[in-house]
Amino acid sequence: MIIRLKFFLRGVYEVAQEATTTASNIVQLREQHRNIVATQFPRLGGTYQLLEYLYQRPVITVNGAAKVTGLSYANANRLVMKFQEHGLLRQMDTYQRNRRFIYADYLAMFADEEMPKDKHQRPSVLEEEKTEYFT
Repeated sequence: MIIRLKFFLRGVYEVAQEATTTASNIVQLREQHRNIVATQFPRLGGTYQLLEYLYQRPVITVNGAAKVTGLSYANANRLVMKFQEHGLLRQMDTYQRNRRFIYADYLAMFADEEMPKDKHQRPSVLEEEKTEYFT
């Protein structure tokens, strides 16, 4: 019984350590990306709104960015392209229309490094999920 309790408590401790590290890394990433936005996009509207929204939904389309920021499609597209140029977003697909972009640096913090990278693996829930901001 004592061995099981020690095993359980060790697991709780390790998960708590990982969560603390991940939270700290998220705070650092957020500050780095806010600095990029402040210095590189000083005149573009909606930049902070989009950046903050990406922490809630790290996959977005240009239409979604337009809805979140209140910008026109053209201005939202310009903003998304700027985010992509500075490495904040990465295009997930090769489509010309309905392109999806991912906040890869943020999602990478949650990746399980122990999981095998199988090319033939079924797409993740994140890739399959469609939200109102994807359309």
